[in-house]
Amino acid sequence: SYMTKWGSYGSATGMFYNPYAIAADNNGNVFVVDTNNERVQEFTTAGVFERQWGTPGNGVGQFSQPAGIAVDSGGNVYISDQANNRVQVFSNTGVYESQFGGAGSGNGLFNAPAGIAFDTAGNIYVADFLNSRIQEFTSAGVYMAQWGTYGSGNGQFNLPYGIAIDSAGNIYVGDGGNNRIQEFTSTGVYLTQWGGAGSGAGQFNVPAGIAIDASDNIYVADSKNNRIQKFGPCSIPTPTFTQTFINTPDFTPSPTVTCTPAIFAAPTLTPTAFVYTGGEIEVFPNPSSISLDGHVRFRGLPPDTEILIYTISGENVTFDSPGTFEYIWTCVNNRGKKVSPGIYFYIIRPDGMAAVIGKLLLVR
Repeated sequence: SYMTKWGSYGSATGMFYNPYAIAADNNGNVFVVDTNNERVQEFTTAGVFERQWGTPGNGVGQFSQPAGIAVDSGGNVYISDQANNRVQVFSNTGVYESQFGGAGSGNGLFNAPAGIAFDTAGNIYVADFLNSRIQEFTSAGVYMAQWGTYGSGNGQFNLPYGIAIDSAGNIYVGDGGNNRIQEFTSTGVYLTQWGGAGSGAGQFNVPAGIAIDASDNIYVADSKNNRIQKFGPCSIPTPTFTQTFINTPDFTPSPTVTCTPAIFAAPTLTPTAFVYTGGEIEVFPNPSSISLDGHVRFRGLPPDTEILIYTISGENVTFDSPGTFEYIWTCVNNRGKKVSPGIYFYIIRPDGMAAVIGKLLLVR
């Protein structure tokens, strides 16, 4: 039942400008990632402001589009500093402690890190949004493992954002661009998935944040459907596979399974530098302005190309099939309104060819 609320639009203490993530520690302190104010604010459970930290920038303790947050058992606060491609670590009073990451696609590097989660051993799992993978680190930020590639097959991702871990150590990922939740073991072995594009019960339109309660119920922020969906714990029978049924396990889930797997079959696309015979694709200006005449120009497009542009939370703000050679986006979303300044991601999908994924910075 509803209890209370706090905050309003603005930049003063206790006010917010696009808060994207929230977490609480064992002492009842509530931490909010105030994304477009480039800061973290701390409150009591009653919403009383306690402190804040962070300013715009790329220095120690500064942020550029912070997106995810998690608090470890010792009360340390981990923030995914998305546009700076790093995770920063602070004490629960906002004192900077350390950071890890860096821009790139190698082990331990990031391309727009998003959701963060801890397991019971203190290991850290980060949804590496534009690298289409999950990375695992020690509590000190030392790289351990990763899994996932770009695509829509089992264990692949298209803009993974939210991440959460149940009492058994299984990992759940909000696969936003594929409109599904995928479940993995603690070592990244694929277990199951559910969802599908739509607005019906159990369907999604860009699932983002995920949370799991003490009873292992799963809560999903279904962002474009403007709702929260709740699912019961998954009970997954051990499947056996035969060569005849390549995509479908030859078992029938028990009636108590509440997150029935869905099968997705689509071609795999690997993000890569793409050169068209008419010249290399260009995206400019970048950064661009959201002013009255502001625009982003996509030039050098092959025929039958699709362009999708996403916010840092995985919301698709525009979709178009511009045709051949050039497309101009006027920084207007699919509801006809100017978008806010910040980091955006584009996916260029030439028909039958590899996708191009990149980042846009929009300023006032």
